[in-house]
Amino acid sequence: MSEEVKNTRQFTARVYKDEERTEFDEHEFVVSQPSLDDHNEATKVYNRTFRAALESGAILRASLTDYMQEQNLWSEQKELEYAKLQIDILQRQESLEKGGIKLSEARAVALEMGDLRADLRDLISDRTSLDTNTAEGQADNEKFNCLVSRCVVYKSDGKRFYKDYQDFKGSNDFEVSLKGAKILANMMYGLDDNFEKTLPENEFLIKYNLADENLRLIDRQGRFVTRDGELIENLGLVVDDEGNLQEAEKKDEFSPFIDDDTGDLLDKNGKVVEAEKPKPKRKPRAKKAQSTVEA
Repeated sequence: MSEEVKNTRQFTARVYKDEERTEFDEHEFVVSQPSLDDHNEATKVYNRTFRAALESGAILRASLTDYMQEQNLWSEQKELEYAKLQIDILQRQESLEKGGIKLSEARAVALEMGDLRADLRDLISDRTSLDTNTAEGQADNEKFNCLVSRCVVYKSDGKRFYKDYQDFKGSNDFEVSLKGAKILANMMYGLDDNFEKTLPENEFLIKYNLADENLRLIDRQGRFVTRDGELIENLGLVVDDEGNLQEAEKKDEFSPFIDDDTGDLLDKNGKVVEAEKPKPKRKPRAKKAQSTVEA
């Protein structure tokens, strides 16, 4: 679990002792903001990677749209759809900000915003993935990795975990590199682990008790519901901590059968259910007569 201390953040990760990754020790690490020297070294890596990418035939970012159109990965129709989705999302956001409508209508608007945002992500997914293959995309990636290699240090003595950038690239301690990279990205670019919760539609749902802190839909009484507002429990389902629907455990609602001839109760195995014998009633104790003393 990472914690923020001034311009650094801490985390714990496993470091393997052997290449087979069978034994490991847990260490505490610190990620610091890159210094000027760190940025200078990372820029050198960027320039080398950029030149190598161009020499190997990588396209420039400015040519990406033309390339995608040539490969039928993008078109004017998709460009129009992209613009329309952005407008539709903004219009619904303005509706939530203005208010003046029923809460049920606002809930529907918020859910529509989420759907439109998902459509937008799907639409630009190809463009986003191809951008990483441009000359600038490759250089940006290597530059960031260089910064990670220089900014992750042991908490105990402040020494860098990686000897140099090449050591980072050849390391099999993926837990250290992944956690370190995630934390550094959050620090440098202001990324938020709770990004989804900060989206306008989700902020609205949480604020008006229409979703819980894990973005699971609820009614005003805090009960889990579907998008249509139907109670999850009425469908024989439960919601796990990640918001996924699971079948609820079925309760044993079996009742014994009644034998037509004898009237005996029969269990699941066809055996007679022994009726509980009534406990004998205790006879009330006779009260002793109280003696009277004449005055």
